[in-house]
Order: sequence, then structure tokens, then C-alpha cells
Amino acid sequence: MKQLILLITYLLPFQLFSQSILFPGDLAIITVNADGAKNFDVLFLRDIEAGTVIHFTDNAWMNEQQAFRDSEGVLTFTATSAIAAGTVVSCPSKDGGNGFVESGNFNPAGSGDNIIAYQGSDSDPFFLFGVGWARGASVWEYSTVSASYRSDIPPGLSSDRYTITALGTSDNYRYRFEVLDSGYWSDVLSSIGNKSNYEAKNTDGFTGISESFTINEKVTLSDASGEWSSLSWDNGTPGDYTHATITGSVNIESSISCHSLTISSDASLEIHPGGSLTVNSIIDNQAGEDGLIIKADASGSGALYHACENVSGTVEVYLSPDQ
Repeated sequence: MKQLILLITYLLPFQLFSQSILFPGDLAIITVNADGAKNFDVLFLRDIEAGTVIHFTDNAWMNEQQAFRDSEGVLTFTATSAIAAGTVVSCPSKDGGNGFVESGNFNPAGSGDNIIAYQGSDSDPFFLFGVGWARGASVWEYSTVSASYRSDIPPGLSSDRYTITALGTSDNYRYRFEVLDSGYWSDVLSSIGNKSNYEAKNTDGFTGISESFTINEKVTLSDASGEWSSLSWDNGTPGDYTHATITGSVNIESSISCHSLTISSDASLEIHPGGSLTVNSIIDNQAGEDGLIIKADASGSGALYHACENVSGTVEVYLSPDQ
């Protein structure tokens, strides 16, 4: 039996406090230092709310055990105010500061290490980004021999999606701001994922990046209505790494994906039998029940799976004549 599915790829447990729920690629670590103060920089690629909590650890993640090795430390950042996309926030040292609070012994090693960003708890993390350095090709491969310094790639992260970076064999790295400091979210993230776009050195650490990035507008429709895959979109067709905003009447007949989705208040999106939509981040349906319609026919019923709160929509279920 066919199913029509609107699927959010990454799911989070429900949280009782007010904060932004982030997804892989919503932030990136663009400076790492294993010498000096061992400071690092975090670039936010989307707006976040005040009170948002994010953890950064140099603990190794072990895929076989589905757990952290828990031999090192964690720096927990809490946003004291809203942070705009493109803002760089610096952690000034391994001991924290500037909203970062240490627990355990956070101490990135020049001989090779990783920093992993996540939300949730240490026992139930939801991963956002990871950077590794100084171990060459094996930087993202857990080893009991050097377990303190090498981590598996955590679930949901991937170098193909630019949410994992594997830098070279130096102690310290900083993204070269002049390479690309503005553009669409996907362009900026892919530039950060390219290790050739970093400065490197082995003596003292780099100073933090004080500049801000410019993250351009989301992809929007220029046509009022029609089939998603054949419509003329401003700034390119949405894909796994792009944000899509719908301003007209759009239907989906095939398998489509994007990073996040906004349905404007006077717009609508219909997913027809045989079609599916995967949204890797947030759905913002401003049009209510009539803005998102997942249709059904004799071959199957519609389904909506989502990790966001308050996603309105209409999901059809096919009933045979005697029901």
C-alpha cells in the first residue's frame, strides 16, 4: 500500500522549556584552537531565541554503544538574548565565558580531537555539527587506543551535508572570512565544510572572528501556482540544503526535499498521491489547515510526521465504500 508522507528527517524529544529547536547545519564551528586559550567560534546560520541551550563537547561519540565516552568535558552555551542568523559567538577559553559554562574537563588536544555540538542531554543528544582535526583521514573514526581524541561521526551528521568537517593535521584552524562571508545558507555551509578555506598553524591559537556573516533570503516562488518541480523559483530550485517559501498554490506529485519550509498566510501546498516531501528542519505553516493538504486515494492514506510544534494541516484518509 502506498503512503503519502510529509517527513521530518530528524526528530527531537518534546522539550518543556522555551528555546529554539535546532537542526543539523543550523550552526557551524568555524574556529578551533588546541593551543593557547583553546577558544572556538560558533556561526549561527538561522535566528535563535533567547534561552536556547546548546552543548559543545570534546568527548568522543561511540556509535557501537550509542553513547559518549564521557572522559572529557562539556561547555554549555545559553543565549541570553535573541541571536540573528549570521552572528558569530566566541567561546573565549576552554574554561568558558561569554555565556559558555564548563562541566568536566573541556580541553581540546593538539594531537587530534573533535568538538561536537548538540542539544538535549548527554544521555539523549540531538547532534547539530562536528569538527575534527589533527588526525588526518582517521579524525572521525573511534579508536580505543586514542579514545580521548577520536570520535565516530554522530548520527544525523554527514560530511556530504557539510555538518561534519575534517580539517588537516595542525593544532589550530580558523575559517578564512574573506573566502565567503555572505550568501545563501547552503553556499555558506558548504564553504565552511571545505577544509581548504581555513588558515592553519601549530604554535599559538587564532584570535576569534569578530565579523558577522550575511545569510541571504530563502528560496521563494516567482510563479503563483503549479507543480513544485517545474515551477520557476527565485534563486534556484529548493533541495536538501535550501529553505523554501511558498507564496502561491503549489502541488507535489513526486519525491521532493528541502531544509526548511514556510507556507505564507495566503498560500497552499498539496501533496498528491504518489508524492512525498522531506523537510530536514522547520515547517512554518502560516496558512493553517487549508495551507497544507496531504491527499489520499484508493492506494493509500496520507501521513504527517513532524518535529515542530503547532504544524497545522489536513491529512486525508481513504475510506472504502462500506466504511
